[in-house]
Amino acid sequence: MELTNNEKKVLNTLFKDVKGTTRNTMLVALYAAKPIDDESPDAQALITLINGLIIKLAELEQPEMEVLFAGIPYNVD
Repeated sequence: MELTNNEKKVLNTLFKDVKGTTRNTMLVALYAAKPIDDESPDAQALITLINGLIIKLAELEQPEMEVLFAGIPYNVD
């Protein structure tokens, strides 16, 4: 699965110190990380980014999720 640098940054921020998790826990954590929609451009951009990431992750099978999680922390230089 291809991830953008911004998607990788979100995953790094949320899961860089996590040693193990489940697919559902990752999805719930992403949903919880969404900011309140105050209609600011920053909030809108982050909500759009996280919603897209949730959709991508929700479509993955277990082996793909394991590969995705194993890549954290991603290099985003």
